[in-house]
Amino acid sequence: MNTAGNSNRDLEEPISLAQSCVIGLLCLLVPPHQDNEKAADYLRTEVGQNDIEIQWAAVRPDSLFEEDDVNVQLKG
Repeated sequence: MNTAGNSNRDLEEPISLAQSCVIGLLCLLVPPHQDNEKAADYLRTEVGQNDIEIQWAAVRPDSLFEEDDVNVQLKG
């Protein structure tokens, strides 16, 4: 699974008030974001990190682009 803005709650990552407000707005305005956070929490707490049957990772991408050509190189 992947989602931007999802924190690893197993770590004590510092979260500023501004970031907390933005994440709260994301949860209200973009329902899939809240679903992604709940799914990550379920994997973390219910499945755990040492399950021998299920291997999983939460990927937190910086940004995604919608392109017809997957070979497009971004110039920076």
